[in-house]
Amino acid sequence: MFAVDLNLILVRHGESVANAKGCFAGRMDFDLTVNGQNQVEQLAQKLTAHGLSYIYSSPLIRAKRTADSIASACGLTANPWPDLIEQDYGLWDGLCFSEVKRRYDSEFQAWMNGDPGLAPPKGESLIDVHKRASRVVDQLKSKFTGGEKVALVAHAGFLQAVICCLVGTPLSNRWPYRLQTATYTWIEIQGDRASLTHLSCS
Repeated sequence: MFAVDLNLILVRHGESVANAKGCFAGRMDFDLTVNGQNQVEQLAQKLTAHGLSYIYSSPLIRAKRTADSIASACGLTANPWPDLIEQDYGLWDGLCFSEVKRRYDSEFQAWMNGDPGLAPPKGESLIDVHKRASRVVDQLKSKFTGGEKVALVAHAGFLQAVICCLVGTPLSNRWPYRLQTATYTWIEIQGDRASLTHLSCS
């Protein structure tokens, strides 16, 4: 059995106002709903059993509040990391899916075909997000080599890119992994190899 160099715990924030409304939530700073706060409190208690070493968070409020709750429960401090911010959805940000389809039908249909190089108008492509995710992964792998348990508290789009980067899944705007709100995904990293051991656990 090979020793694990890094245990990476990917945490999606609790339900936000945009999630509850079925809207695109990129860089707009939506807060958690009451339900989201309750989700986070429950998740934080469960994560205390795992003995987290470090917690890093996207600067957006829905992720920051999630990270702070987990950090408080675990006796740690959540460290902000700007690179963990969500994909920029440009002109679609804050709009519900039905509204995006009505206003930007041709662009939306092209984007939904899955091409990761396509970006929402004035937004960021999934390829660009993947480059950010790869940079984060490289920094973590160079910093942590002793089996530390490091939590990244962020967003569905960004975390999808991290998983794809580590396990070699092709990028697609039709996400290959469904990460529910207030859940964690566990990846064990051994050198250049990564094993997905838990997916979207609450």
